[in-house]
Amino acid sequence: MLLWVVIAVINVLPPVPTGTNMYGDPAHNLEVVPMLLGPIVFIGVLLPALAVLVRRLHDVNFSGWFALRGLIPVVGANRLRGADAG
Repeated sequence: MLLWVVIAVINVLPPVPTGTNMYGDPAHNLEVVPMLLGPIVFIGVLLPALAVLVRRLHDVNFSGWFALRGLIPVVGANRLRGADAG
């Protein structure tokens, strides 16, 4: 739930006028917020998700390195899915 709130705040901030530009129009200086905070939130979500994936692979007696197979399109995903069939 907190993640959704953080994402919503990041996306709502840019249209907030923060003053005027040199032509007297409203300036939206917070447009840089998603560009700066987006990657931080992405890494903050990716690392725990990767840790959980490796933990679950260890639960079924696979090496954590099997998580890298998911990076190979089609072949890696199919191989990982069918690895427990044999």
